[in-house]
Parts: sequence; C-alpha cells; structure tokens
Amino acid sequence: MKRIIAIILAVLLMACLFTACSSDTKEIDVATLSQELLNSGAYPNGLEPIDLESGCYLYGLAYGEGSPVVDAAFYLATGAVADEFAIIKTTSEAEAEAVKAAIEARVDYLKVSFESYNPGEVSQLEGAALKTKGVFVVFVCADVQSAADEVLKAYF
Repeated sequence: MKRIIAIILAVLLMACLFTACSSDTKEIDVATLSQELLNSGAYPNGLEPIDLESGCYLYGLAYGEGSPVVDAAFYLATGAVADEFAIIKTTSEAEAEAVKAAIEARVDYLKVSFESYNPGEVSQLEGAALKTKGVFVVFVCADVQSAADEVLKAYF
C-alpha cells in the first residue's frame, strides 16, 4: 500500500512539474503574434513594418553585435498617432527587463511629444499594454486597445 501511494505521489509530482514548466516556457512566435495583432481590428488605420535596425534605434536598443535582440517585429502608424507595437525576443530574462525599461522610456518620450500637438494620444499611450514573459517583451499601443488585449490574452 505504501508503495502504491508513493508511486501515485511521484506521478502527481511529475505532472505538476511538467505543467508548470510548459506554461512558463511557451515560445511566442513573433511573426504569428504580429499577424494576429494586425488582423484583430486594433489598428483600423493600418500600420507599417519597420526594419530591425530602425526599430532598435527607435526603442533605444543596441543593434548588431552585442544586441540583446534575438528576433523582433516593429510596426508603426504613418500618421501623427500613437499606434504601434513591438514584439521583441531577447537573449535573456535580464535583457528582457532592460528592454522593458527602454520601452517605458520611449513611452514617456512619446507622451511628452504628443502632449503638445495631439493630446488625445496621451491617454492611448497610458492605456497601452507592456508585457514580459521570459525572454519576450511585447508593447502594444492601439486605437482599439481592447481588440489588441484580446489577442494578448492567449500569450500572457
């Protein structure tokens, strides 16, 4: 009887460990999440992709050798609005925290910029989503933020 209980406990322990590990290490496919956000209705006026080097520059991140960015997608609005998103895979969780801080600095800069010529966008920036999960950092500022948040629920 003791042996059966020990086996059952061991199986339950392993099941808990596998469940915990799998939920914490889920990979985010940068291209898939990008398409889901673009197709969600969150950006009725559309967004334009920007290349990795320009995206890193805009967000204050190193580009090239020594960059914390492994993979990324950056999309921006073409008009004078705050619509944009960045999905960034970093080299480590510590780098993800540094990237998050850089995005927070960009958001602060954008708030100051928009205050003077398009103050309605400041509240949009304040309602934007900034999320981290392991080595991933995702920033989403959308015209229809609720639509973008629905997409993000599947990932965070």
